[in-house]
Parts: sequence; C-alpha cells; structure tokens
Amino acid sequence: MSTERLYMKSKSLVWILLIISTGLYAQNRYQSEIFRNCSVTASDCVYKTVEHTVLYINRKQDLKMDIYSPVGDTLSKRPLLIWLHSGGYVMGNFKDREIVRLCEDFAKRGFVTASVEYRLYTFGNALNLWKLIYKAAQDVNDATDYLINNANIYGISPNYVYLGGFSAGAITALHCGFLHQENQTDFSNQNLPNIYGSVSPFTDIPYKGIISIAGGVPHNEIITNRYPVAVLSFHGDRDALVNTLYGTPVYEIENTDVVSIYNHVTSFLGGIASEISEDFFLNIALKDAIIPPLYGSLSTHKKFDQLKIKNMLHLFEGQGHSLFKNMDVNSFIYDTIKNKVTEFLYQLLKPDTDKRLSVSNYSPAVSRNSTVTYEAPQGFSKYLWKIENGSVLEENENKIRICWNKKGEGIIKLLVANEVGCYSDTAVFKVNIERKTQRTGTGNGFRFVLIAALVLLVIIYVVYRKNKNR
Repeated sequence: MSTERLYMKSKSLVWILLIISTGLYAQNRYQSEIFRNCSVTASDCVYKTVEHTVLYINRKQDLKMDIYSPVGDTLSKRPLLIWLHSGGYVMGNFKDREIVRLCEDFAKRGFVTASVEYRLYTFGNALNLWKLIYKAAQDVNDATDYLINNANIYGISPNYVYLGGFSAGAITALHCGFLHQENQTDFSNQNLPNIYGSVSPFTDIPYKGIISIAGGVPHNEIITNRYPVAVLSFHGDRDALVNTLYGTPVYEIENTDVVSIYNHVTSFLGGIASEISEDFFLNIALKDAIIPPLYGSLSTHKKFDQLKIKNMLHLFEGQGHSLFKNMDVNSFIYDTIKNKVTEFLYQLLKPDTDKRLSVSNYSPAVSRNSTVTYEAPQGFSKYLWKIENGSVLEENENKIRICWNKKGEGIIKLLVANEVGCYSDTAVFKVNIERKTQRTGTGNGFRFVLIAALVLLVIIYVVYRKNKNR
C-alpha cells in the first residue's frame, strides 16, 4: 500500500472517530445529560454582606449561593446559568427544590449552574415592590459579577452568561437583563438609596439570555435593546398573581398563607417573635404597601417584538401561577420547561455558521489535479474538516490544502467549536472538478515556437547527413 493511500485512510479514520465523539459527546453537550452526576462545587458561598434594619435594629446578612458543576468535566470554560427562587420577595430560598433540581439537571448537561440568594422583605417595613425588585436585581448582578471575577476557579466563560427564575425570581431576572443606569427613572423616584441601609452602585451585566417563568415587570419602558439579550418566557394563561397581560397582584398577596410568611420573616428574631402578632405583622406589611401593577409575559413579548429582540413565549393552557406545584407527581410542566430551555440555550450557544462560517478561495468549479488552500475564519477553538474526492496535503487548524482528484463532485465539510465546546452545524461546500482546459494565448504561441524549433532541428540534421555522405 502506498504511503499516500495509507495517509488518506488514517485521516479518514481520525475524522470518523472525531465525528463519532462529536456526535456522542460534543454535539450532545448542553442538549442532554451527558454527565451522570453533578456536585455542589461551592456550598453556601458568601458573595457579599449587606446591612439592613429590622425593628430599628441594624443587622448584617451574608448573601449566599450554591454553585454546581458536572462531575468529570474536563473543559476549562463552561457557560454559566444562574437560577433564582420564587416567594414574592417575602419568602423562598436558594435551596428550594425546584431551583435545586434545575441547577442539577443543567449541570449534568455541561453548564456551571448557581442558585443565588437575594434580599427579601424585612420585618418592620411596609411592602414596596419597587424597592424589593431593585434590591434583588442589584444582589443578583453582584452575585454574577462575583462569579465572573472568579471564572478561572469555577471553570466559567464570562462570554456565555444566562439567567433564569420563577415568579419573583423571574421578575428579578428580567430586571437584571433590562434595567440599566440610563432607564432607572421610575425606580429612582422611589427614593431607593435611602431604604434598608446603604445601596451600592447598580452593576450592569451583559447577560446573553433571560428565562422568565411566570414573571413580569412594573414598567414596560425598562425594556430596551441596549444589549443583545434573548428572552424565553413561560406563563400559565390563568395566572392570577402575575397576569399574562397587566394587573395588580394584591389579591393573591392578601389571600396567601399569612402564617407561612409570618413565620419566615420573624424566625430570626428568636424570643421577640412571640411578642409579634400576625395582625400586627399584616398591619405593618400591607397598610402602606406599594404594589404596582405588573406587565405579564404577553405584554413584555409584544414589546420584545417591537424592538426586534429575540424572544419566545410558551403559555400553559388552564394553568395558574404555581407551575411547579405538582412536579413530583406530574412532571409534564417541568419537563416541558426543561426541554424548551435546553433548546433555547443551545441555539444561543451554538456558533452561528450562517453569518460567520465561510472558507476563502472557495470556487464552485476547480480543475482536476489542481491544488487549492482553503481558510476558515479564525476565533474558534476547534476545526474538523472532511474532504471527499480530494487528497489532503496539509491541515493546520483553520487552514487546509487540497489536491482535487478525478473528475466529478468534490465536497468540503467543516465543523467548528467555540470556547465552551459547542459545535456548529456542518457547513458543506461543493465543488465541480473539471478536466484541465486547453491553454490559450501565450500558451499556444509557446507550443507553436517549440514545434517549429523541432522541425528546424530535423531539417538541419537531414542536411548535415547529406553533406557528410558526399
């Protein structure tokens, strides 16, 4: 067997093995649970400490998060997906079961995930939704900033950061994605810096995607297209707490489980809690409550469409606000959310080959036995080439030199991967291999001169032989 044929067989085998591994691992990464287990890389990690006042007593609170990573992953850079819990800003915890399950499921897909704690209502103050949203968004942005600053420790790529939440967590996520320094007028009018102690400057984080599960915003004007953030929303079409269009969630707050809220917000007061009645609690919390109407998912997505912001909305027919209520008994809603979030994030992660992937020197027609060097755009972490009806003479990441063989169709196939190991769709470039064309112009003239010279040499030789024989 010739050295060239052995080389070609080796190249073909390598490419097949790469494609198999890509199909089983790389292309399924972020699409399915390719890791059996995930671990809490950092449990109860404190990302900042805040001060607030409870019954005229200044207290410090450590805000924490749990960080999850896939066990056995060798990639040094992975996308970050943060999940935020529900609870109406008066209860809820970053260890709530639906949030923990989302973190675990997506960590098994190859993400680094985090469940983040944010500030809730503090006893002794009237409920003010504007203030609670602002503080929570500020906390989550600070948590994201902490993770980005420690990207090397947790194996995170700062270029691929996504944020999702349920109910209050979804409201917070939307504000993290769209509330920026220049569009905070309505929030600033609430005198935010003067409540609950000091408020640090608002941190802008360029999230790539926002996932809102039963969320909304008190003011649609915060939605701008300053950053290229995409939005995926889920909503029950019978949601009474956060109306899909527009409405005030007072009814649900007044009729919620007051005892649960009461126990939650007074649990840290110890013996003082026994001196506080539920009626006193309600009087403080709701007497001067400021709860603006919320624009739900139908309204926000109309605004997204107007601004040409990439968005998708899934409505659950006949469902109310508590979409995760029976997820252990009936997993249909949870599975639907998980699958649609998976596809949404994968499309955002995948290299955009329609706009970016091309090869230089490409021509739909080439001559047989011609040699061409093709070059793909730089900036990708991996390049997988496959050539049909051609011999690879040299390959160096984004460059390949090919000698096209017999007449017919030649094919170049190319896969590229970005820094988080997400592969593109296969780009296919077809070439028509033709016979070498006859040279014209100077080529024909050179051939005529050569023939004429040969004829002249023959004539001279014949004359020479005749003269010699005389």
